Amino acid sequence: MSPPQDNPPQDSPLQDSARCVQCGLCLPHCPTYRVSQNEAESPRGRLMLMHALNTGRLRTTPSLAAHLDHCLHCGACEAICPAKVPYARLINAAKSRLRADDGRTLPYWLRALTASRPVRVAAAWWLTGLDRIGVLRSRLARRIAAALTPNASPDFAPALQFKHCLPLPRARDAHDANGAPALFVGCVAQIADRETLHAAAQLLQAAGCPASVPTKQTCCGALHAHHGDAQTAQRFIARNDAAFAHAEAVVSCASGCGAFLRTLKRPVLDFADYLETQLSKDDNTRRLDFAPLPKRVAVHTPCTLRHGPNHDQTIALLQRIPDIQLTPPPTPPPTPSSGKNLCCGAAGANMLEQPDTADELGRAALAQAADADLLVTSNVGCAMHFRRIIKTQGKDLPVIHPATLLWKQLVKHRNSTSRSTS
Repeated sequence: MSPPQDNPPQDSPLQDSARCVQCGLCLPHCPTYRVSQNEAESPRGRLMLMHALNTGRLRTTPSLAAHLDHCLHCGACEAICPAKVPYARLINAAKSRLRADDGRTLPYWLRALTASRPVRVAAAWWLTGLDRIGVLRSRLARRIAAALTPNASPDFAPALQFKHCLPLPRARDAHDANGAPALFVGCVAQIADRETLHAAAQLLQAAGCPASVPTKQTCCGALHAHHGDAQTAQRFIARNDAAFAHAEAVVSCASGCGAFLRTLKRPVLDFADYLETQLSKDDNTRRLDFAPLPKRVAVHTPCTLRHGPNHDQTIALLQRIPDIQLTPPPTPPPTPSSGKNLCCGAAGANMLEQPDTADELGRAALAQAADADLLVTSNVGCAMHFRRIIKTQGKDLPVIHPATLLWKQLVKHRNSTSRSTS
């Protein structure tokens, strides 16, 4: 039965949720429904809950909040919906309401600690280091440690990430990016995926389109929006608008950040999309030579590229590497009625907050890459999630960003490296 019509104003949450015709086409595409087989864990069920909450027929309860919080924001339901229900807008608005009803709870601030600034990420890392020596006992802290430092030894020192971080080009102010691409570096990536940022910057330089890195950029705000803090998310968007005001385009190596930044006034492109477009131009100066790689490489397509606004040119870009053997994306096999791949379960902070569901989806995804020598993904969260699961399984499957793989195979880089070590 469809939600009752209450004559809501145009474009209100009530009218948006009432557009759902309860057809159920979204169910086989929803990863949380796939795991739980619970109607309340499906897009259709969540829309009914949100509608009842907005009409006053339900009040905020821990159970209702949990069903909404479990949403992975993968976008699969909205992509398949015949009624074009704006599910993403509705779930974010509902979480904002829940946050207003409940106040700023401790779990929210723990999540924000890993999402806002690199220095806060470093602080979270330091706290998890205390946990290892018995000073701090926190289940969430251990999850943060497992996600952010999946390959770390027990005596891992957070400072190592700063001592051995790779350099990035830096713009003194926004005007230095005038007419050129600008690299969005994000928060977690500056600590946990510095190699990718370095590789992306070097590849863009080699392709004849060097990117600046405006210093006044900040967090994209995606995790804040997904946890109901729309005000902070919009403040970050405004700050990034100013930081990238003079850029030709904003290039993001993290697909989740790139998808959320699409509201910026500048074009926002995934790294693979931008570089492949540049290399496809009729300009010999943009040609890059890559060394052969006779290995089987599994390509993971994050939800934010599969269902998001950006194009995914990862396959086309990696095919420029001679002898590479690309395997199908390592995602869970689709159900017979769906024809779609499902989320790996990382989903921002979900791998920390709902580890059992995240691990089940992640293991199903990795099963499709069993015969691969290497796994590439364009999302830093997905990469951390995969690495941690691979480590718990005792397997040896490197997980890297496509930019890192391309940089390692770039002939110019390989030649300079061999000369420096000879």
